[in-house]
Amino acid sequence: MSTSPAGSASGTRWLFPGLPTAMIIAGIDEAGYGPVLGPLVVSAAAFRTAPGDGAALNMEAPEQLWRQLRRAVLRQGPVRDGKLIITDSKLVRRLTDGLAQMERTVLTVCRLLEPPMADAGNIRQLLVLLQTPLEYHPNQCWYRDTCAALPLFCSADAVGVTVNLLRGVLAEAQIAPAALWAELLDEARFNQLLAATRNKATVLTTLTMRHLARLHERFGAEPLLVVVDKQGGRDRYLPLLLDAFGLAHFKVLAEGPHESAYHIRDGLRETTVFFREKAELSSLPTALASMASKYLREAFMEAFNRWWGQRVAQLRPTAGYYQDAQRWLADTQPYWSALGVRNDNLVRIK
Repeated sequence: MSTSPAGSASGTRWLFPGLPTAMIIAGIDEAGYGPVLGPLVVSAAAFRTAPGDGAALNMEAPEQLWRQLRRAVLRQGPVRDGKLIITDSKLVRRLTDGLAQMERTVLTVCRLLEPPMADAGNIRQLLVLLQTPLEYHPNQCWYRDTCAALPLFCSADAVGVTVNLLRGVLAEAQIAPAALWAELLDEARFNQLLAATRNKATVLTTLTMRHLARLHERFGAEPLLVVVDKQGGRDRYLPLLLDAFGLAHFKVLAEGPHESAYHIRDGLRETTVFFREKAELSSLPTALASMASKYLREAFMEAFNRWWGQRVAQLRPTAGYYQDAQRWLADTQPYWSALGVRNDNLVRIK
């Protein structure tokens, strides 16, 4: 391991001087870090760009993807003209048909991955296609009813329309989706990992760094640019990178309250990674990762509420966030013993 002194990421126009202009542009984001009920999901999305005039190598490349794909992709709602939306999942969720639009985007990109991803019959099968490690598949009884046919919230015809539209626009722009991966912790595994690390932020960074290391291993030779949504108030990420990558050369490009950036070189592989505040607003791959994470969490919360609603009369659904979760826990706690439910399998410690 070796490191180089800090520079200025904002002044670094060319991130990979002397290398081919084709590269992988990726993003990592989460959904479900704050709630006390339901799973935490962390996803990674990546796109392969074609050789061009060098524009793909500057730090605005993740944002430029919106411009390059504008004939098929909207950056904000409302959704119109048969296009799909890719932006911060919180903004999509606020749309009248937000869940449907989120699902349509995720399933559309899945259909266009390299190599092509077969249609998923249900959410469990989708996790397999998203290469979610088996140890991270939710195992609580309230998540076992996830066999409803996809799509859940939109129509299959709507997905077909956007697949055809986006396929043509991607081909014209010489861009291709290269990966869409997800890692997911149900409440029990969240609590187990929290007990082992004793730090909630470490639970999130563990999954984030797994994605980053995997992206580096898979795509670092192309090379790779990754934009990660900033992890809370953390400004310094070098210790986390050292743990994740070990024997590699690191260059600190910038460390600050809004953005921290690092260059990682490991043999023939090299990755530049930005940890950026509100990254899903400035990086299309990070926005897609945000939407994939939120869609999976919403799908599992749908199963969660259905299972509990079948066992507790007149129970109102919950999104799992603290205030409403207290109401929901008070309504369900009298039934836990009869249902064989333990607190540490249902309620996240933090």
